[in-house]
Amino acid sequence: MKSIFPTPRSRPRPPRRPATRYAQSHALMTRLAVMFSLVFGLAMVLSHVERPQPEAPAPAAHAAVR
Repeated sequence: MKSIFPTPRSRPRPPRRPATRYAQSHALMTRLAVMFSLVFGLAMVLSHVERPQPEAPAPAAHAAVR
């Protein structure tokens, strides 16, 4: 089985090139799409959650007796 730890014999990785403008904008759009879908999904869930209705005040006792 291959070890995940680098050995002194292994070649070091070449340095990473900076991301191109296309890759940067694609990453940004992906993040925005994920965040928007999460917010939209949360809004859909919360809009369908049953809100507790405030209890109606009890009728006044003197209104029943005339």
